[in-house]
Amino acid sequence: MNEIEDAKTLVDKILKELVQIKSFEIQGGELSDFKAVLVTLSTDLSKFLASLVDPDVIRFFIKDPNQLGVFFTQLREFITNLQNTLTKYIFHSSELQAIPKEVPPNVVQFLASSFRKDFNLADFESTLYMLKSY
Repeated sequence: MNEIEDAKTLVDKILKELVQIKSFEIQGGELSDFKAVLVTLSTDLSKFLASLVDPDVIRFFIKDPNQLGVFFTQLREFITNLQNTLTKYIFHSSELQAIPKEVPPNVVQFLASSFRKDFNLADFESTLYMLKSY
């Protein structure tokens, strides 16, 4: 049962990080602060994905087996896009002290700009809230 509790804690943490990211103002923001939030979110999402290897955790969170594939796809895609964004804008820009001017001021737009057009952050978030309700 401990794995399930750990996974539930991660879902709570990820949802809080998404709220934090959405309220973060990029313009005038320190690159290091933004990077820290994204790195933490990326790490927690990866941990959560890893926890879904446990069959008990899967059964606990995903009542409808048809949702499993969709959720895994969303989660993997979100992690990949987040890591690509981190690499593109942050890790390869060590000389930058501030956010590049071409980055949209809204963090959600910023993340969405590097995602596939049909990826919807709100859907992903609502899926996490649905998991949390279990």
